[in-house]
Amino acid sequence: MTIELLLFASLREACGTDRSLVDADDDANVAQIAAGFFAARGVDAATLPPYRFAVNESFVSADHVPGEGDRVAVLAPFAGG
Repeated sequence: MTIELLLFASLREACGTDRSLVDADDDANVAQIAAGFFAARGVDAATLPPYRFAVNESFVSADHVPGEGDRVAVLAPFAGG
């Protein structure tokens, strides 16, 4: 399947891009997709802050399996006011 991966804040800086089309196995969950994307860019995920996932603008757990054409956002921690 092909998904659009969106990266924000320190994750965007670490990967050098804010979005990418990613081909993933049909049974890959969002954590696996992100880990593969980071590894392909030489980014050690262990050095990144904890992050959360959203699919099509709704928060999901790391084991969520997205579908073809979904937008998967990888969000670094943030604070609001």
